[in-house]
Amino acid sequence: MKYPVLINASHVPELTDINFTEDGIKFGASVTLSKVEEVLEKTKEDLSEEKTRVFTAVIEMLKWFSSKQKRNTASIGGNIMTASPISDLNPIF
Repeated sequence: MKYPVLINASHVPELTDINFTEDGIKFGASVTLSKVEEVLEKTKEDLSEEKTRVFTAVIEMLKWFSSKQKRNTASIGGNIMTASPISDLNPIF
């Protein structure tokens, strides 16, 4: 099919936002997995262990997730969108 307009989701500001809230961190769907790892690692340094257990689980899973090159381009939304039963992050989310 030919589409008259294509949108690169990695250039939509609302999809690449990272917002810190009282309840946690909100990542836009186009935030790369490398950026997620970076933000969670940094945030872990500032919060107590009981508040960052999920962060630790995501970081650990990301260490085994494909290659660094793929994590630099792969996104949260793409990982969820595949709906794979063997997805790396969907069980944690």
